[in-house]
Amino acid sequence: MTDPSAAELFPKRVRVGLRQVQSKKRAGARLLDCLSDAYDVYADAFYEAGEQLTDGLLTERIPALVHDVAVKFKWLPHPSFRHRGRGAVVAGFLPGIYNPARYEPIPEVELTEIFGGYKVRNGYAAAFIQIIEGRVLHWRPWQSRERWHPILRNRNLPATRHRRRPQGWQQ
Repeated sequence: MTDPSAAELFPKRVRVGLRQVQSKKRAGARLLDCLSDAYDVYADAFYEAGEQLTDGLLTERIPALVHDVAVKFKWLPHPSFRHRGRGAVVAGFLPGIYNPARYEPIPEVELTEIFGGYKVRNGYAAAFIQIIEGRVLHWRPWQSRERWHPILRNRNLPATRHRRRPQGWQQ
């Protein structure tokens, strides 16, 4: 029996990781934390599958996949909403209950960009990517396969974190 390759395990790794993130969201985790965790699931899966972590992958493809998951799991509304009569757009990035009498979906004609598998308003994709920019910056140093992997780096640590103690410190 041969071991399955990393590329063959990619869909399973992503599916399992996203289920864990969805469980956290249902347990009350913040939206930004779940978006960041979903980003890490995809980035780690691509890395483990041997994919080169290019700028296009980190800044376009993975954010689009994360957005698709967020809409699918109903973390984000699609399409976004705006105030009636004012034209102010509610980004949909912050959780909340919206009074339907005061908000309306953005009309289809105003959804001019395609981000992932969804039509969105102009500038939405850039705003979404800016929100998860911290994860992009986190994964950017690991674009080269020779560098230390961010997830594997901490796997062998004990359950408690040990800090360097100042000289002369006694227990």
